[in-house]
Amino acid sequence: MTHAGRPHETPPRASGPARRLFPAAAGVAPELLRDAPRRLGLVGLIFAVGHVFYYLISLLQYHLHYVRYRPERVIAQYAGAVMGIAVFWISRRRSLAPEALVWVGVLFEVVGGMLLVYPENLVVLAHLPEARIGVSWLAVWITLFPLILPAGTAVTVTTGFFTACSSPAAMALLHLQGHPWPPPNVQMFTFLPNFVAAGLASYPAIVLSRLRRAVSEARGMGSYRLEERLGVGGMGEVWRASHRMLARPAAIKLIRTDSITQAKGEEAQTLLRRFEREANATASLTSPHTIALYDYGVTEDGTFYYVMELLHGLDLQRLVERFGPVSAGRCVALLAQACDSLEEAHARGLIHRDIKPANLYTCRMGGRWDVVKVLDFGLVVRDHQAAGEEARLTVPDEVGGTPAFMPPEVAVGGVVDGRADLYALGCVAYWLLTGTMVFEGRTTLEVIMRHLHEEPVPPSQRSELPVPQELEALVLACLAKDPAARPADAAALRRGLAAVPLAEAWTDDHAAHWWRQHVPELAADAPPALP
Repeated sequence: MTHAGRPHETPPRASGPARRLFPAAAGVAPELLRDAPRRLGLVGLIFAVGHVFYYLISLLQYHLHYVRYRPERVIAQYAGAVMGIAVFWISRRRSLAPEALVWVGVLFEVVGGMLLVYPENLVVLAHLPEARIGVSWLAVWITLFPLILPAGTAVTVTTGFFTACSSPAAMALLHLQGHPWPPPNVQMFTFLPNFVAAGLASYPAIVLSRLRRAVSEARGMGSYRLEERLGVGGMGEVWRASHRMLARPAAIKLIRTDSITQAKGEEAQTLLRRFEREANATASLTSPHTIALYDYGVTEDGTFYYVMELLHGLDLQRLVERFGPVSAGRCVALLAQACDSLEEAHARGLIHRDIKPANLYTCRMGGRWDVVKVLDFGLVVRDHQAAGEEARLTVPDEVGGTPAFMPPEVAVGGVVDGRADLYALGCVAYWLLTGTMVFEGRTTLEVIMRHLHEEPVPPSQRSELPVPQELEALVLACLAKDPAARPADAAALRRGLAAVPLAEAWTDDHAAHWWRQHVPELAADAPPALP
């Protein structure tokens, strides 16, 4: 779906659009993440064995009177062994999401670094016989860890810095225990290599991120290549794309992966099935007023996508926001086309559940303007008569739909059928005629409560344009609290719209003239240039 005047943006990293502000695994190749539990578990085991071995060597040196007994060192060795075993055990849990595993690794690097450097600093401050000034094991730990468990560049740099800070932190802790600070030159040679190592550790993360982005862009989304972002929605982003072989532009919807990354077990499977359900529901519909689906899939990094026809026009939300309420004739024409799409969907037992102006698109198709397309079947469910597995594919505690267009029966968790979509379509009609929502409020709960208990103000009292009584009665019937008081189905609503007496019907000529006058950049006689 293209919009005039949108700035060009570069394609997103395939690590997933609309990621959280501080994503641990952003920019990491999925192949590396899949193998990360094995590598992290192996390092945890080596870490534990190393501390046990170090404890035995220290014990032997103590009995041979080579070193003094230091309980702090023994405690650090015990803690290191326990932590290594814990990391090994956690990494073997198959239910742990990759994102969570990366954060386990971050904690392991920082705390493990402290356990490594604490005994070293104890040796320096206590002036023990084995004291040496040189590169710490901490520097080696910081440098190698990004290769063991790759993370996003920001996470790698930040973690390396905090791990390097564990050396002065350990020395400060020892100072509080009564040990004097070492001379400045000793401090410099003790601390500086660790911070240099933290800087060097960012290089592998940057290289891996660039390589991964290059491979991802080369692969694209199946046979499609992303070109320009068109918009951001509740479930992800929509991009203009081109087919590698066909001269046919398309729109690709990328589904946000942050919720999938955080989900695990049954919830993750539910979200995956929900994506597949939306794609299959859209593909099964053949109405010319339902957006056409070309393809869908899941990339190797877990990004869901589906490819649909590219539309040139405006959604009804932006249409009214930019140009104000529409005439009664145009409202009838737009709603009748939406009814055509819903009529087929309801006949197949599919309920959209998220009808709203932003999901109804008026566009140019061939030589016709104001052709309505129903978008985003992301919340589609089977009605109660066709209930099956699809009816259970919702995330726990989730209420589907948009509050400003939510039917009362959806808000209270009642039985839902096709008349729920007609209620939402009545809200859309109200928006088209008045430029305002049926009910507004300061909070989501307030809006929902008004839908449950208040009667709407007739649209003729809130519109500057004339609204025929028959059209107003039809809109208010759609907005009835009781589903039984609404039109029986989308076909009945479409017939009611056709029977509304209009001072001037909205024709193809009216539509073409309006678009050329108000949106000339989209109304050019030639179709948009292909890449």
